[in-house]
This record gives sequence, structure tokens and C-alpha cells, in this order.
Amino acid sequence: MQLRISLFQKGLILVAIPLIFELVTYGILADLFNRAQEDARQALKAREISDTINLIVRDFYDMLTTIKSAAFVRDPRVRERKDEMVSQAFEKMRRVKELVKDDPGASALMDEVQRRAHEANDTLDSIKSAYDSGDIERCLSMQKSLNVKVKQIVSEELLSLARRQHEIGDRSPERQAYFRLLISQQLSLAIAFGVALTVILAIVVSKGITRRLSVLSENSVRLAREEALLPALSGHDEIAQVDSAFHMMAKALAEATRVERALIENASDVICSIDKSGTFAAINPAAEKVLGYTMDDLLGKYYIDLIAPEERDHVNRCMETLINSPSPEPFETRLIRKDRVTIDILFSAYWSREEKTYFCVLHDITERKDAERIKQEVIAMVSHDLRTPLTAVRHLHEMLVLGKAGELPEAAKTLILRADGASQRMLTLINDLLEIEKIRAGKLSLSLVEIPAANLFQSCLQVITPLAEEKSITINILDTDIDIYTDPDRMVQVLVNLGSNAIKYSPEGSTVTMSAEIKEDDVEVRIQDQGRGVPEDMRESIFNRFQQVHSSDSANMSGTGLGLAICKAIVELHGGTIKVECAKSEPGSTFIFTVPQRPARRSDS
Repeated sequence: MQLRISLFQKGLILVAIPLIFELVTYGILADLFNRAQEDARQALKAREISDTINLIVRDFYDMLTTIKSAAFVRDPRVRERKDEMVSQAFEKMRRVKELVKDDPGASALMDEVQRRAHEANDTLDSIKSAYDSGDIERCLSMQKSLNVKVKQIVSEELLSLARRQHEIGDRSPERQAYFRLLISQQLSLAIAFGVALTVILAIVVSKGITRRLSVLSENSVRLAREEALLPALSGHDEIAQVDSAFHMMAKALAEATRVERALIENASDVICSIDKSGTFAAINPAAEKVLGYTMDDLLGKYYIDLIAPEERDHVNRCMETLINSPSPEPFETRLIRKDRVTIDILFSAYWSREEKTYFCVLHDITERKDAERIKQEVIAMVSHDLRTPLTAVRHLHEMLVLGKAGELPEAAKTLILRADGASQRMLTLINDLLEIEKIRAGKLSLSLVEIPAANLFQSCLQVITPLAEEKSITINILDTDIDIYTDPDRMVQVLVNLGSNAIKYSPEGSTVTMSAEIKEDDVEVRIQDQGRGVPEDMRESIFNRFQQVHSSDSANMSGTGLGLAICKAIVELHGGTIKVECAKSEPGSTFIFTVPQRPARRSDS
């Protein structure tokens, strides 16, 4: 069964084996060193024992010589000298007894020596007493006995103990040299074996790791070259796991690359990369269909050569903007195909700082642009071919009502007035449609001037007063001395549209309030009515085209559903916002729009 050993465990083994060997070696060296230290201590102890015994022997012989002197029994100073010598001898014996306490034989010998020494000291005291009492004969007899006792103290056993201890001390240098040799040999052997063991383990472990890592390195190179990978590594360590994950990643990457290539090669849009010099570095096959060029034709070609001459400055500015833009936006331009046909393109690009390359998608919008041009032509046709006849019809209706063709019965006049109202609603619808399309096409321009808000409200009031009088609705304009930097005609159009709506949807006898005030850097205009309000789920969609609160409003209120959309477009063209709010506690709704006092940019198209 194959062991599941990880890299951590292999590293642990690589460290543990030399460490264990070092610990064993340290133990052996420590034992040798301790033995050498103990031998040195024993040698010092032996020398001290030998030297102390020799001193004891010398002291007893000196004492024996002293007491043989006649002065011993007569001179007090000699007696004091004797007492001092006896005390020193006993002190040395106690020291020897302490040093040999671990040796039972030597310890028993020293006990015997101490006992005889005490007997000898007692004899000395007896000699002194006999002399003091005048018993000279007894004094001489005890002196002879003292000689025997001193010889018994300095016995052959004591001298033999001194010689043995002296020999132990003399052998110490030789033994110390022996221990030093053992320690040196053991240390040299341990160093050599430790180095060899470490090198062998390092080679064995690192060779396996290096070989396996080289396989990973080779596989990474092969992956970059899109070549087949080497077989997966065996084992269960981290390197084998990384290699297994690498193979799985390579398979997933190959599958993703295949899918990506399939998407790019079958895409209907041109997908390409443009290097920092402005030449095509890569491009998909859609280029032949969209641009008429093959991939080989475009590789290395400057992309700007395909741009229509009048669009090149605009494209260059857009491409430069992409470099510093965190969220690039697509832009429209025109390209010249190989067959010299000009097409409209939606150009989406992303600048990669790492690769210094643009990654671009070119979407052909020629059909949409053609449809828009056709729509503009249709609008122009409607403007000329429908609005003009409808205006003429309204003039005919007016002439008939005024009796230019003879007096008409009341029933006929009523029918003509209804027909004239229908013509007016059709003209209003046509005008609103033309206005919306003009805004969408970017052809609505603003003529910005600074004008008092009160003047704008008064212009609006002149237009909506007749409509308010029909329903007995009061128009309340709050005093304001604010100046607005705006297009007066367009702003009056917004106010009239919102004011007319407020009147249409308010009950008779109610009040419509208009006001303006400064909010930070903006002017906020509010038109408040007391009508039925706007449902919460429609407060955003109501500003879309053809949107009304109820489907019956278009019939009952003669509305087109385009007024609020036009208001929103004009306000946003000023750089402002518009919304509607409805209070839960009060009836009605409040349309609120803001425009900057000094717009950051002016729209010229």
C-alpha cells in the first residue's frame, strides 16, 4: 500500500532524522563530558585526601617531638602550642572523614584514627596532670605509652590510604587526556555522519520534489504553447494535487477556449484587437462579411484607414478617452468597406493597460440607421403632406361656420365644429409626434437666456387661463424673484403642458398651485393640483410615450399621451430631472422638476 505522505511530512522527516541524530550525539558527548568532569572532581578529591592525611601525619610527629621536650610540662606557651596542634589535627581528620564518607572502609579507618587520636590527647592531659602533681615516674611511663599510640594513629592503613589517593590524583591527567580524545573522536564522527545523513536526505527528498516541480513547470510552458501536457504525477502530496488541479484547469481552459473561439468565429459582429500603434493585431472571420476584407487583409493594417475621413478626429478623441475611462461607452461612427460603400458602425472598445491593446466589437447598425433616416423622411412627409391639408381643412371649417358659403343650420354648424375639433386633435398629435422625433433625433436646440421665473409663470398663465375658467379652477402662482437660465419658449411649453394636465385632472372649483424655489444649485419648480393623483406603480412610467393613468383618459380628456414625455425630454435637455409625488393624507399630485441655475453644459443639438 502506498503511503500518503504530504510535503509537510516529508519536510518534517528531513528535519527530524538529523535532529534525532544530533540529540543522540549530544547525549553521548554530554555523558563523556560528565564522566570527565566527575573524574577530575575525584582526582581533586583524592589529592586533597592524600595531602590532608600527610598533614595529619606531619602534625602528629610534630606534636610528638614537642611533647618530648621538657618544656612541655613546664612552659605554658608550649602547652598552648600543643592544644593548637591537636585542634588542627582533629579538624583535618574531620575533613578527611567528610571526603571519604562514600568509601565505607576508609570511613571506618578514619573513625579508628579519630578514636586513637582522642586517646592520645587524653594521655597528654594525663601526662600534664602527673607532672603538675609531682609524679615524675608516672609521667615518664605515660610518655612511652603515648609513643605507641601515636604510631597506632599513623598506621600503615592510613599511609596506604594516602598513597592510593595520591595515585588516583596522579592518574587524572592521563584519564582527562583519554576523555578529551573520546570526545574529539565522537564529535568528529558525529559531524561527518550528520553532514552525510543530511546531504543524503536532502538529495533524496529534494530530488523527488525538484523532479516533480520541473514537471509542473514544463506543463505550464506546454499550456502556454497549447501543447499536450505531460502525464499526471503519481502520489498524494501537495505537488500531485496541484498537478491534478493543473490538468483539470487545462481541460476547463481548453473547453472554454474552444467555446470562446466558436463564439468569436461564428459571431456576426466584428471582434478584433488593436495594438497601441493602431494596427489590427487579431480579428474574427466576420470582418469579411461586414467590412469586405479578409482577416489577412486587415492584420497589420491601421484601423483609422477604414474610418470615414470626416469621422477620424471624432474616433481618435473617443479612443483616447477610453484609455482613462473606467467605464467606456460605445460610440457610433462610419466605416468604408473594401467596395467603398460607407456603413454605420456601433464601436465598443476596452483598453487593456497590461497588454497595451484595445479589444473592440464593431456592430453593423447600417440597417437601423437607414430605418431612422426613412423614419425621418416619413416624418418630414407627414409634416408637409398632412399638417398643411389639415390646416386648410380647419380654415374651411371656420369659413363655413362664419357663413362665407351661406347661412348654415345650427345642426350643420355643430357637425362642422366637431369636425374642426377632430382636425385640431389630429394636428396636436402630429405636432407632438414631430416634437418627440425631433428630440430623439437630437435636432432640438435650446436658446438659453437668464429670465425671471415669474415671467415664465405669467406666459403660462395666459395660455391655460381659458381652460381653468371653463372648470372654475383657480390658478395660484406663488411670488418668486428667482431667475432661471433656460430656453423661455421650451420652459413655457413644459409649464403649459403640466398646468394643462393639472387642470384636466382636477375637480371643478379646485386650485392649481405653481411655485419655484432654490434647492442647492438647482431651481425646483412645483405644479400641485387637487385631482385624483397618480398610482404609485405608474409614477415613473407615466413619463413614457403614450402612457396615461387610465386607458379612458385619451378619449375623455383629448390627450395624446405624449405631453409628459415631451416635458421630460426638455427638462433633461436642460440637465434637470422630473418626477411626480402624491401625499397619502391629501388628494392630488405634485409634479416637480429641477433645472440647474447655471447648466454645466449647453445642448446645441
